[in-house]
Amino acid sequence: MLATSCLFFIGRGVISLYQTKKIGYPASRLIHVTNGVDFLPSLYLEQLLGFSVDNRSMLKDIDLKWAQKQLLLSPLIKRVHIKKVAPSTLAVEYMLRRPIAYVADYENMGIDAEGYVFPIYPFMAPKNLPEVCMGKWHFTRWDAPVATEEFFLAQSVLEVIGKERVQTVDVSRAYEGSYGRREIVVTLKGKHPLRLRLGTKNYEKGWGCYKQLEASGMLDVSASSIDLRIPDLGFVVL
Repeated sequence: MLATSCLFFIGRGVISLYQTKKIGYPASRLIHVTNGVDFLPSLYLEQLLGFSVDNRSMLKDIDLKWAQKQLLLSPLIKRVHIKKVAPSTLAVEYMLRRPIAYVADYENMGIDAEGYVFPIYPFMAPKNLPEVCMGKWHFTRWDAPVATEEFFLAQSVLEVIGKERVQTVDVSRAYEGSYGRREIVVTLKGKHPLRLRLGTKNYEKGWGCYKQLEASGMLDVSASSIDLRIPDLGFVVL
């Protein structure tokens, strides 16, 4: 779906035909489009570009490379293309980052597949996404992607299990010094959330064992957690 919005700047006074020929048209209209259901408010883009009723640049004087850099300062925008449309329109086409999960311990923070974090509300509709806990990682800046082994592991676990089934993924203890303490804790969605304790290196096999147990119909609905870290074994806690 193509989302579109536009902003009209109402100028003060009248620009004469003589002035128009000499100095050009002011940028009096901003049109922006994006693919997807979420799109940024016009006023947000206006602020990034420094546009206002009292501060209108001539369309011919706007540096498109500068404008692109200004818009990319937003942590929400992944790619952007800008062009001038005579006589007075600035057209912006952009792609928003798509969150794959929320970041635990940070309110309203999403993260995309490349590891970039950004706020969800009020720019995007509420998302039914899992939450990832990455342990020692702490937010420092919007333009620096998370590049920790914990994030890559959490992302891989979500791909194996499927985001639609996962409530939380906790990889904070995945690389503990003690092998006995190493684990990935996945909480599955459901009327009675179930915690799976998976091995750091064999989580795919552990998930496969759980699916076999689930398909067999032998899983007790009152189970609160299952330890699947040891291959071919599952310890159920009621």
